[in-house]
Amino acid sequence: MNGSIRSQLFLFGLISLSLSSVAMAQSTSKLPNFFIFIADDLGVLDTTAYGSSDAKTPNVAVLAREGLRFTRAFINSPTCAPSRAALFTALRSQRNGVEPNHDNKRFAAVTHALGKLKALNYEIAAFGKIRHASRKKDKWDHGIDHLGKQRIELQEIEKFLKTRNRSRPLLLMVGSNPPHVPWPKANKVSFDPQRVSLPPRSFDTLQTRIDFTRYLEDIKTMDRMLGETRQLADKYLDLNNTVTLFTSDHGAQWTFAKWNLYDAGTRVPLIVTWPNKIKANTKTAAMVSWIDIFPTLTEIVGKQPDLNRDGRSFKKVLIGQSEKHRDKIFTTHTGGGKNQFPMRAVRTDKWKYILNLYPELYFRTPIDAGPNNPKGKPNSSYFATWEAAAKNVRAAQIAVDTYHMRPAEELYKLDDDPYETNNLVSDPRYRKVLAELRADVERLMQETNDQKLLTGKPVYRSEFRKAKR
Repeated sequence: MNGSIRSQLFLFGLISLSLSSVAMAQSTSKLPNFFIFIADDLGVLDTTAYGSSDAKTPNVAVLAREGLRFTRAFINSPTCAPSRAALFTALRSQRNGVEPNHDNKRFAAVTHALGKLKALNYEIAAFGKIRHASRKKDKWDHGIDHLGKQRIELQEIEKFLKTRNRSRPLLLMVGSNPPHVPWPKANKVSFDPQRVSLPPRSFDTLQTRIDFTRYLEDIKTMDRMLGETRQLADKYLDLNNTVTLFTSDHGAQWTFAKWNLYDAGTRVPLIVTWPNKIKANTKTAAMVSWIDIFPTLTEIVGKQPDLNRDGRSFKKVLIGQSEKHRDKIFTTHTGGGKNQFPMRAVRTDKWKYILNLYPELYFRTPIDAGPNNPKGKPNSSYFATWEAAAKNVRAAQIAVDTYHMRPAEELYKLDDDPYETNNLVSDPRYRKVLAELRADVERLMQETNDQKLLTGKPVYRSEFRKAKR
């Protein structure tokens, strides 16, 4: 081969490599960016977009006007660590290994669900509370390339967005600590306790109202953080080519919400915008789960989600090609900290079935760990006023007893009873429904090798009665 031909071949190779690089850059540049904002401990009913007449959440409202609002989105487990582990793995708790709260020990073979985005050169960045622990405490990488501080700092986020290689597509995740406790002090609150509407199933006392306004104030702070970080996204990303997703990791730290499998604990806000792809100012009743989120992002970028995950893409719902996704939502809770009360549940469009694995236990959480509860201090004070009122007021006694003493099984007809207050387990009219849903939960427990974990130091009802004497 003479030098002239060799030179021509070399030049052809350089041109081919250059064209290939350009094509790769062009295809990469067409991929959408993703901006995910996760609130911590935000109840589904506690923004104006979801019907609250008290909350001040203008930035959430803007998103709702620009995109698709899910009215039946659910998490896998109603505490921070297992909920976020399920998100990043697209696996149920019993399959990824993280069941109790504050646990970070995944099964050895478990991988994160962002592999196909990373294969397309996505840069993955997280700021604020996205994972449940610092890198020092949780060495599992979650697929995150750039991990910021665990509290939102706008300067840090802007510095990253300004200096990064903008030719790469970006998955940007931002997580607020608000409205997780501690809530602002009462003298820092702009809401009137006498004018707010308390959450369903609350016993009405002045302290309950005061604490709820503190929670509302923290929601206001969360909404401001959402607005500020979205302004940064608008400044440094092309929002016309960005999928924006707003959600919460589970319900509020309230008596029948967080740590519970009632809808108040497991149903969360989910709003998604995608200009020219998602119709603005719309809503859907399609049932979706947090384990479906990353499989959905995977399909949006043109890849098939992993078949060995529990999560399934709901892209068709986003772009208006389907009005349904799941027929049943399964949720699970083990415990953590002062709460040790394992339970499993299945929800359909009309029914909720809850299996309390150890009904002989005394249900308690950090909310009520006060004078009448062995070993512990409350991180909110309203429940103590319920207990005080229960000595003389029948309604307060019912509220306290319902909270502490859970039956083995619970069945609720959601159309008639959206706040799950009328347990129909003993109603002979619903024996068939009960049997079917019970079998669904038992089948899933078998499929996921559910060990019915009981961790920590549970308090038995009998022990509690002795402690009170």
